[in-house]
Amino acid sequence: MTQSPRVSVILPTYNRADLVRYAIASVLDQTYRDFELIVVDDGSTDETPAVLGSFDDPRLRCFSQPNKGRSSARNFALQHARGHYIAFQDSDDLYLPGKLAKQVQFLDEHPDYAAVYTSASCIGDNGDSLNFVYRASVSGNIYPDIAFFQPVTITLPTVMVRHGVLDETGVFDEAMHRFEDTDLWRRIAKHHLFGAIDEVTCLVRTHSGNILGSQDPETLAAAVDQYVSKVMTEDSDIPPGILEAGARRLYKHYGFAMATDPRFAPAGKALSYKAALYFQPKVSIVIPVYNGADFLREAIDSAIRQTYPNIEIVVVNDGSNDDGATEAIALSYGKRIHYVRKPNGGVASALNRGIREMSGELFSWLSHDDLYSAEKVASQVEFLAEQPDPFNCIIYGDYSVFTGSVENAALMRMPHVAPEDFRYFITEQNILHGCTLLVPKAAFDRSGLFDETLRTTQDYDLWFRLASRHRFVHLPAAGVFARGHESQGTNRMKDIVLTECNELLGRFAGNLTPEELRRSSSKPAAVALLDLAVNLGQRGFIGASRHTTRLAKDAIRNSLQELAERQPKEPDPRSAAAIEELEGVSQLVTALVAERADALAAAVMAERAAYEARSRALAEEIKQPAVVAPPAETAVAPTSFETSVPVALPIERPVTAIIKIKRFVRRAGRRLPASMKAPARRLWHRLSVRYRAVA
Repeated sequence: MTQSPRVSVILPTYNRADLVRYAIASVLDQTYRDFELIVVDDGSTDETPAVLGSFDDPRLRCFSQPNKGRSSARNFALQHARGHYIAFQDSDDLYLPGKLAKQVQFLDEHPDYAAVYTSASCIGDNGDSLNFVYRASVSGNIYPDIAFFQPVTITLPTVMVRHGVLDETGVFDEAMHRFEDTDLWRRIAKHHLFGAIDEVTCLVRTHSGNILGSQDPETLAAAVDQYVSKVMTEDSDIPPGILEAGARRLYKHYGFAMATDPRFAPAGKALSYKAALYFQPKVSIVIPVYNGADFLREAIDSAIRQTYPNIEIVVVNDGSNDDGATEAIALSYGKRIHYVRKPNGGVASALNRGIREMSGELFSWLSHDDLYSAEKVASQVEFLAEQPDPFNCIIYGDYSVFTGSVENAALMRMPHVAPEDFRYFITEQNILHGCTLLVPKAAFDRSGLFDETLRTTQDYDLWFRLASRHRFVHLPAAGVFARGHESQGTNRMKDIVLTECNELLGRFAGNLTPEELRRSSSKPAAVALLDLAVNLGQRGFIGASRHTTRLAKDAIRNSLQELAERQPKEPDPRSAAAIEELEGVSQLVTALVAERADALAAAVMAERAAYEARSRALAEEIKQPAVVAPPAETAVAPTSFETSVPVALPIERPVTAIIKIKRFVRRAGRRLPASMKAPARRLWHRLSVRYRAVA
């Protein structure tokens, strides 16, 4: 070669004569040609030297050394590597032809990334697929995800790294006989960005020499201990929650895997025991109460019965005036709870006082009239430990609703919502129960506490703010029993509830970014707002519906303005005609949504009134508290109106634009209220005339 290659591929081998020829061939067959392949024979005693000598390719450079282990062989190769980029290969794995080309292109186009990895498929001894793929699922600052290779494992052949980065982070640790590759990725990811290409570019072979059953259990357990100790020592500057949760995941993973083989069971049991020693944050259960003597004892008892050991219970008496009945119950628990008295200020002020008084790292709210299952906190902490960055996550769960006895409780299953879509979700549906949440106390430092000016919506207001900075993650388990009874604040303050909800939900809709609206609804932002407007009307929030309709109209107008601004300096009159018709459609649609929202809201309110009347009559008969929350509040019915507003039609094709608008109007016209059919017919007729004019 007359000049240094751009890529150096490092391949150590030891007694793999039967497989190394295929690994080498898969590298030499790459579509990208500017590379060198450095093979280091680590003291093989089989036919490996003969296999290496059978290749005749100037890009192949072969070395040998006494057997010192694969890390030593890789480091030896790195001393001779001349490439700007370094890639790795194992002697039993295979590259697919485009592997190097894809990674070189990525690093060329992303100079701020130190390394890039790809997805890899697993194959068996004979090359048959094992139907398992290591996915390249995270990119950027990925240290929390990959440092303990749970939940993301980066396999060695999938990585390409800039040569200069290794000079900074160091090379493979030759004292490690397992996990040395993950150790290197961890050191790189701690200070640099890692790219991901979610395409399979490598085939990773699983065979008798590398499966769990071929390992020595004590040696494997010692390697896990060595790795955890190394990370805890070297990465003490990383937030402790990330390290503790990662160590727990690693010990749990190998403990479970080894327990499946009787020969490994004792070592696996020991690893599982060590897992339980990591990540045991203190959880503070805060119980705000006002005149709650009727249910407070049940709530406190359910908190005390938690199987998770590291908890405290903070009871905040918000100025109860029931002749000391509430206080007497709280004081009867003595030092088992932390009891606080304060003047009456509302639920938000009581919760905020509890947060200021708590000593735990995690906050869990329990209303004085609700109950926790015994496993509520334990299951949530266990689930939180599965998250790469646990103190950046907020856990929410399912819950059961009951009146009278919990034996008659009805389960409310929450949907799985992507964390980035959570703000849209709580705008579209109001089924989240605040007592199911587990919140890091540090989150309040970033996003603030409950708004004490709000009487009934202080929880949703805070969740919306928290979702801007933290990941809401769903645990599909019911840990809360939510009690329905007539003396609940939401039943006593219905007018306040409606007023605050209208203001809050309208504000939510206005704070959703266009990107959030597009991603969460899979529709243009203006159309998503129209859908939200109808949704809010269906749920009885007329003020919020009208406000969101105005937002949608503004979004449509802005889109039209952008269309107009993109026209040539001397506008084509036919394009101007298309924009004029778009204006007509936007006015028709916004008018339709406003009218439909009013009609739907009236129907919903009538249904609510009838439902509550029936509930009260039934309650009178059976002497049980009435249920005043209608089913419609927990199950949002989809609208039957198709709101596919063409807000970004190509202005250079006015004929096509008008045809699309015509189709939209014709479809929408079939669903219009009677009062809107005539305007729709007139618009459709005008479009027909205009179409003939511009055609």
